[in-house]
Amino acid sequence: MQNISITTDLGLKDNYAAILKAKIISKSPDVRLIDISNNVNPFDILSAANLVKNSYQHFPAGTVHVILVHNYYDFNAELLLFKFDEHYFICPNNGLPGLMFNSINADACQLIKLDKDRSTMLIFDKVSHAIACLVNNLHEEIGPKASSIEEKMWVQPVVTKNEIRATIIDIDRFDNVITNVDKSTFERIGKNRGFELYYKHDDPLDQIAKNYSDVQIGDPVCLFNEAGLLEISINMGKAATLFGLRKNETIQIHFNEPT
Repeated sequence: MQNISITTDLGLKDNYAAILKAKIISKSPDVRLIDISNNVNPFDILSAANLVKNSYQHFPAGTVHVILVHNYYDFNAELLLFKFDEHYFICPNNGLPGLMFNSINADACQLIKLDKDRSTMLIFDKVSHAIACLVNNLHEEIGPKASSIEEKMWVQPVVTKNEIRATIIDIDRFDNVITNVDKSTFERIGKNRGFELYYKHDDPLDQIAKNYSDVQIGDPVCLFNEAGLLEISINMGKAATLFGLRKNETIQIHFNEPT
Protein backbone atom coordinates (compact mmCIF):
# COMPACT_ATOMS: atom_id res chain seq x y z
CA MET A 1 0.00 0.00 0.00
CA GLN A 2 1.33 3.43 -0.99
CA ASN A 3 1.64 5.89 1.90
CA ILE A 4 0.84 9.56 1.28
CA SER A 5 1.55 12.28 3.84
CA ILE A 6 -0.31 15.59 3.68
CA THR A 7 0.97 18.98 4.85
CA THR A 8 -1.04 22.10 3.94
CA ASP A 9 -2.15 25.55 5.05
CA LEU A 10 -5.74 24.69 4.08
CA GLY A 11 -6.94 24.42 7.68
CA LEU A 12 -9.74 22.23 8.99
CA LYS A 13 -12.58 24.74 9.15
CA ASP A 14 -13.31 24.50 5.43
CA ASN A 15 -13.62 21.51 3.13
CA TYR A 16 -10.44 21.97 1.08
CA ALA A 17 -8.29 19.38 2.87
CA ALA A 18 -11.09 16.81 2.59
CA ILE A 19 -11.51 17.51 -1.14
CA LEU A 20 -7.76 17.11 -1.69
CA LYS A 21 -7.86 13.69 -0.03
CA ALA A 22 -11.04 12.73 -1.92
CA LYS A 23 -9.39 13.51 -5.25
CA ILE A 24 -6.29 11.50 -4.34
CA ILE A 25 -8.21 8.38 -3.33
CA SER A 26 -10.56 8.72 -6.32
CA LYS A 27 -7.59 8.19 -8.63
CA SER A 28 -5.61 5.89 -6.32
CA PRO A 29 -8.11 4.00 -4.11
CA ASP A 30 -5.54 1.82 -2.39
CA VAL A 31 -3.33 4.54 -0.93
CA ARG A 32 -3.09 5.32 2.78
CA LEU A 33 -3.34 9.02 3.72
CA ILE A 34 -1.60 10.37 6.84
CA ASP A 35 -1.79 14.02 7.88
CA ILE A 36 1.36 15.71 9.09
CA SER A 37 -0.60 18.94 9.49
CA ASN A 38 -3.30 20.93 7.71
CA ASN A 39 -2.92 23.80 10.17
CA VAL A 40 0.28 25.41 8.88
CA ASN A 41 -0.14 29.17 9.14
CA PRO A 42 -1.20 30.60 5.75
CA PHE A 43 1.73 31.03 3.34
CA ASP A 44 4.27 29.99 6.01
CA ILE A 45 6.66 27.87 3.96
CA LEU A 46 9.34 27.96 6.69
CA SER A 47 7.04 26.22 9.17
CA ALA A 48 5.93 23.75 6.51
CA ALA A 49 9.54 22.94 5.65
CA ASN A 50 10.38 22.46 9.32
CA LEU A 51 7.42 20.12 9.85
CA VAL A 52 8.18 17.92 6.86
CA LYS A 53 11.95 17.96 7.32
CA ASN A 54 11.55 16.62 10.84
CA SER A 55 8.77 14.14 10.03
CA TYR A 56 9.44 12.44 6.71
CA GLN A 57 12.14 10.06 8.00
CA HIS A 58 9.61 8.43 10.32
CA PHE A 59 7.60 7.23 7.30
CA PRO A 60 8.48 4.13 5.27
CA ALA A 61 10.75 4.56 2.25
CA GLY A 62 8.75 5.30 -0.88
CA THR A 63 6.22 7.51 0.89
CA VAL A 64 4.89 10.44 -1.16
CA HIS A 65 4.83 13.68 0.82
CA VAL A 66 2.40 16.31 -0.46
CA ILE A 67 3.16 19.84 0.77
CA LEU A 68 0.65 22.46 -0.42
CA VAL A 69 1.52 25.74 1.31
CA HIS A 70 1.58 29.17 -0.36
CA ASN A 71 0.47 27.62 -3.65
CA TYR A 72 -0.19 30.93 -5.41
CA TYR A 73 3.27 32.35 -4.84
CA ASP A 74 3.54 33.71 -8.39
CA PHE A 75 1.43 34.38 -11.49
CA ASN A 76 3.22 31.49 -13.20
CA ALA A 77 2.96 29.10 -10.26
CA GLU A 78 4.21 25.54 -10.74
CA LEU A 79 4.33 22.29 -8.81
CA LEU A 80 7.44 20.13 -8.46
CA LEU A 81 8.01 16.44 -7.79
CA PHE A 82 11.39 15.23 -6.59
CA LYS A 83 12.92 12.25 -4.83
CA PHE A 84 15.13 12.58 -1.77
CA ASP A 85 16.39 9.89 0.61
CA GLU A 86 14.07 7.28 -0.96
CA HIS A 87 11.01 9.49 -0.43
CA TYR A 88 8.97 11.48 -2.97
CA PHE A 89 7.90 15.09 -2.44
CA ILE A 90 5.28 17.15 -4.27
CA CYS A 91 5.23 20.88 -3.52
CA PRO A 92 4.97 24.32 -5.13
CA ASN A 93 8.07 25.76 -6.75
CA ASN A 94 8.24 28.47 -4.08
CA GLY A 95 11.46 27.65 -2.25
CA LEU A 96 10.21 24.67 -0.24
CA PRO A 97 12.69 22.11 -1.68
CA GLY A 98 15.73 24.12 -0.62
CA LEU A 99 14.26 24.91 2.79
CA MET A 100 13.68 21.23 3.43
CA PHE A 101 16.87 19.88 1.86
CA ASN A 102 19.69 22.19 0.79
CA SER A 103 21.00 19.73 -1.79
CA ILE A 104 17.96 19.77 -4.12
CA ASN A 105 18.47 21.32 -7.56
CA ALA A 106 16.45 21.60 -10.74
CA ASP A 107 17.96 18.46 -12.30
CA ALA A 108 16.35 16.37 -9.55
CA CYS A 109 12.86 17.81 -10.07
CA GLN A 110 10.02 17.06 -12.45
CA LEU A 111 7.70 19.88 -13.35
CA ILE A 112 3.96 19.51 -12.84
CA LYS A 113 2.58 22.24 -15.07
CA LEU A 114 -0.56 24.12 -14.13
CA ASP A 115 -3.10 25.60 -16.52
CA LYS A 116 -3.61 29.33 -16.74
CA ASP A 117 -6.52 29.42 -14.28
CA ARG A 118 -4.43 27.73 -11.52
CA SER A 119 -7.54 27.13 -9.40
CA THR A 120 -7.38 25.22 -6.13
CA MET A 121 -9.32 22.33 -7.66
CA LEU A 122 -6.89 22.23 -10.60
CA ILE A 123 -3.95 21.98 -8.18
CA PHE A 124 -5.68 19.13 -6.36
CA ASP A 125 -6.30 17.37 -9.71
CA LYS A 126 -2.66 17.74 -10.74
CA VAL A 127 -1.43 16.41 -7.39
CA SER A 128 -3.77 13.42 -7.50
CA HIS A 129 -2.74 12.70 -11.11
CA ALA A 130 0.97 12.79 -10.19
CA ILE A 131 0.36 10.40 -7.29
CA ALA A 132 -1.56 8.01 -9.58
CA CYS A 133 1.38 8.08 -11.99
CA LEU A 134 3.79 7.24 -9.19
CA VAL A 135 1.58 4.42 -7.91
CA ASN A 136 1.39 2.92 -11.39
CA ASN A 137 5.09 3.47 -12.24
CA LEU A 138 4.27 5.97 -14.99
CA HIS A 139 6.88 8.54 -13.99
CA GLU A 140 7.31 9.84 -17.54
CA GLU A 141 3.68 11.01 -17.60
CA ILE A 142 4.12 13.33 -14.62
CA GLY A 143 5.95 16.04 -16.54
CA PRO A 144 9.31 17.22 -17.89
CA LYS A 145 12.39 18.01 -15.89
CA ALA A 146 12.27 21.43 -14.25
CA SER A 147 14.43 24.07 -15.89
CA SER A 148 14.89 26.02 -12.67
CA ILE A 149 13.62 26.09 -9.10
CA GLU A 150 13.06 28.92 -6.67
CA GLU A 151 15.85 28.92 -4.13
CA LYS A 152 15.41 29.84 -0.48
CA MET A 153 17.82 28.89 2.25
CA TRP A 154 17.20 27.92 5.86
CA VAL A 155 17.75 30.72 8.37
CA GLN A 156 21.07 30.00 10.07
CA PRO A 157 22.06 31.21 13.56
CA VAL A 158 24.79 33.85 13.78
CA VAL A 159 27.74 32.48 15.76
CA THR A 160 30.98 33.79 17.23
CA LYS A 161 33.42 31.99 19.50
CA ASN A 162 31.42 32.98 22.59
CA GLU A 163 27.90 33.70 21.37
CA ILE A 164 25.01 32.39 19.31
CA ARG A 165 22.32 34.73 18.06
CA ALA A 166 19.36 32.49 17.34
CA THR A 167 16.16 33.16 15.42
CA ILE A 168 12.74 31.99 16.53
CA ILE A 169 11.48 29.90 13.62
CA ASP A 170 8.22 28.60 15.04
CA ILE A 171 5.72 28.71 17.90
CA ASP A 172 4.01 25.36 18.33
CA ARG A 173 0.45 24.71 19.54
CA PHE A 174 1.67 24.46 23.14
CA ASP A 175 3.19 27.95 22.78
CA ASN A 176 6.72 26.53 22.95
CA VAL A 177 9.32 28.75 21.28
CA ILE A 178 11.44 26.88 18.73
CA THR A 179 14.75 28.30 17.54
CA ASN A 180 17.07 27.50 14.65
CA VAL A 181 19.89 26.32 16.93
CA ASP A 182 20.49 22.60 16.70
CA LYS A 183 22.28 20.53 19.31
CA SER A 184 25.46 20.06 17.28
CA THR A 185 25.87 23.82 16.77
CA PHE A 186 25.25 24.50 20.46
CA GLU A 187 27.83 21.90 21.50
CA ARG A 188 30.37 22.99 18.87
CA ILE A 189 30.31 26.62 20.02
CA GLY A 190 29.70 25.93 23.71
CA LYS A 191 32.49 23.37 24.20
CA ASN A 192 30.96 22.28 27.53
CA ARG A 193 31.09 25.83 28.90
CA GLY A 194 28.45 27.43 31.06
CA PHE A 195 26.02 29.71 29.26
CA GLU A 196 23.27 32.30 29.69
CA LEU A 197 20.31 32.25 27.33
CA TYR A 198 18.56 35.63 27.23
CA TYR A 199 14.96 35.40 26.07
CA LYS A 200 14.06 38.68 27.76
CA HIS A 201 16.07 41.53 29.30
CA ASP A 202 17.04 39.73 32.47
CA ASP A 203 16.73 36.40 34.30
CA PRO A 204 18.49 34.20 31.72
CA LEU A 205 18.30 30.42 31.54
CA ASP A 206 21.59 28.64 32.22
CA GLN A 207 20.77 24.91 32.10
CA ILE A 208 19.68 22.51 29.36
CA ALA A 209 16.94 20.22 30.63
CA LYS A 210 16.07 16.76 29.35
CA ASN A 211 12.33 17.06 29.98
CA TYR A 212 9.78 19.78 30.69
CA SER A 213 9.18 18.22 34.09
CA ASP A 214 12.79 18.86 35.14
CA VAL A 215 11.49 22.20 36.47
CA GLN A 216 8.50 23.10 38.60
CA ILE A 217 5.12 23.72 36.96
CA GLY A 218 5.08 27.31 35.73
CA ASP A 219 8.88 27.63 35.54
CA PRO A 220 10.76 28.31 32.28
CA VAL A 221 12.98 25.68 30.76
CA CYS A 222 15.15 25.24 27.69
CA LEU A 223 15.79 21.89 26.05
CA PHE A 224 16.39 20.25 22.70
CA ASN A 225 13.14 18.98 21.22
CA GLU A 226 12.53 15.80 19.24
CA ALA A 227 13.87 17.50 16.11
CA GLY A 228 17.09 18.42 17.91
CA LEU A 229 16.30 22.15 17.98
CA LEU A 230 16.69 24.40 21.01
CA GLU A 231 13.33 25.25 22.52
CA ILE A 232 12.22 27.68 25.23
CA SER A 233 9.19 26.48 27.15
CA ILE A 234 7.26 26.71 30.40
CA ASN A 235 6.32 23.52 32.16
CA MET A 236 2.52 23.39 31.77
CA GLY A 237 2.51 26.99 30.54
CA LYS A 238 2.62 29.22 27.45
CA ALA A 239 6.13 30.54 26.94
CA ALA A 240 5.59 32.66 23.81
CA THR A 241 2.60 34.47 25.28
CA LEU A 242 4.05 35.03 28.74
CA PHE A 243 7.43 36.23 27.49
CA GLY A 244 6.06 38.19 24.53
CA LEU A 245 8.17 36.22 22.05
CA ARG A 246 7.26 36.12 18.37
CA LYS A 247 8.40 34.32 15.29
CA ASN A 248 11.47 35.82 13.55
CA GLU A 249 12.66 37.56 16.72
CA THR A 250 16.18 36.81 17.98
CA ILE A 251 17.48 35.50 21.27
CA GLN A 252 21.04 35.60 22.57
CA ILE A 253 23.12 32.77 24.01
CA HIS A 254 26.33 33.85 25.70
CA PHE A 255 28.96 31.28 26.70
CA ASN A 256 31.34 31.88 29.59
CA GLU A 257 34.95 32.66 28.83
CA PRO A 258 37.23 29.63 29.22
CA THR A 259 38.82 29.43 32.65
